Amino acid sequence: MSLSHHRLTILSVFLPLALSYSAPAIAGPSNGHYRHYVGTGVRTSFHDGTGLVINGKFQVKQLGERWSLSLRPDLILDRSTELRAAFTTEAAIGRFAPYFGGGLAYNVDGTEKVDPMLSAGVDVSLQRNFVVRVGGNYIFQDNEVDTEMLVTGNYAF
Repeated sequence: MSLSHHRLTILSVFLPLALSYSAPAIAGPSNGHYRHYVGTGVRTSFHDGTGLVINGKFQVKQLGERWSLSLRPDLILDRSTELRAAFTTEAAIGRFAPYFGGGLAYNVDGTEKVDPMLSAGVDVSLQRNFVVRVGGNYIFQDNEVDTEMLVTGNYAF
């Protein structure tokens, strides 16, 4: 057998192995928690239109290996400017960090009132510094309840 035949045999064995190998995706911290992130996305609601969201997550306290307490502010730009702020607890489960908490919603429906709200969702770590947040707010207004959904892309640090 010639040298070129050996090279071809080695190449035919190892090339498929090299092409099928992919390094594991880098998902950030080993426990799934990001201390902070900021980002932008969209909000849609039953009572309001679609709006631009600028949001963040700021970890207040680590509560063990998988749990933490965070502040999640949202600035929503629609027909009016609305603010949301919720304190949430989240649990890291691999790339996912479901969260639940409560807080306040300001200027809901242009009323310039502050209303209580519940907030829940999930953070999904896609890359080392990129997290997608999918969540919702349940806002208790005087005579009704408003529900909204937010989807944002975030830079984590």
